[in-house]
Amino acid sequence: MTSFEYLLALVSIIAGLGLTRALSGLATGVRAADERGIPGVRAAWTVSSLLWLVAFWWFSFSLVAVETWTVPLLMFVLAYAAVIYFLIALLHPDEPESDTDLFTSFLRKRRWFFSTFVVLGLLDIVDTWLKYRIMGGLPPMIPYSVLMGSWILLGAIGGVSESRLFHRIFAYSWLVVMFAWVTSTLGSIQ
Repeated sequence: MTSFEYLLALVSIIAGLGLTRALSGLATGVRAADERGIPGVRAAWTVSSLLWLVAFWWFSFSLVAVETWTVPLLMFVLAYAAVIYFLIALLHPDEPESDTDLFTSFLRKRRWFFSTFVVLGLLDIVDTWLKYRIMGGLPPMIPYSVLMGSWILLGAIGGVSESRLFHRIFAYSWLVVMFAWVTSTLGSIQ
């Protein structure tokens, strides 16, 4: 196996763990829906995170063009995958939550969630720069800049806001944005 194949196997394992945790968390939420209500905001963030996880994994194939792997580059790619996993783990912890209201539970953890969300956005800026540098060319700069500026600004607001309306609007609109962005960019890797 090449260095790239080893790295992609490790990234795929982390992605698989994130996918498993997210799907299991969604299934648990559906099972508990009668008692606690449907966890819409959490579900929207979970699906958004899954879309980003799949996009990251897919775009990782472009790293096959890297001729010489360095430890910092390897650690960066693994850290990116780990941060997505951590974001999903914050949405779906191992231990059952005692709150009867899942929205209240989400609001209690919002600082951790949105801090991780902002870190992921910053990592994506570096990741995108690296991948497009390797592949040649640039991402669609205006749409990407708007996406990343919104990501960081709204993530910072999400970390401090207790407004249920803000969090509902942000979660559902972000799901639409992620779906549109991921489906429009996934086809650009050969």
